[in-house]
Amino acid sequence: MGSGVVVTPEPSSWSLLAGLDPYLHPQAELRLLGCHTGADREGFEVLRGVSALMGRTVWGTASLLYSGDWGELGLKDEVAREWLVSSAGLATPVPARRRFGDPPVERESGRRVA
Repeated sequence: MGSGVVVTPEPSSWSLLAGLDPYLHPQAELRLLGCHTGADREGFEVLRGVSALMGRTVWGTASLLYSGDWGELGLKDEVAREWLVSSAGLATPVPARRRFGDPPVERESGRRVA
């Protein structure tokens, strides 16, 4: 759990991920596991853009993530099933979704997620 930004909606930030490509299995899919990485127009553009750049399916989240969402092997399967969205499955952006008990969230765009 951190607060650093690795990827933004700006395509110039995606080259860092593309640099991982030689180290990944040819059929590997990429998960961007930060809060709201697959939500709204920004997330949609990142998932689709990174997918096109790398030729891989890219996953992101449509919600906040919490420390309890992680187990010994990474993101828990039940959390992944409920909150991950895939570049391969998105024809249009999905809105950021709140989980029970989530505080209101202010997005970089300045829009609050209700």
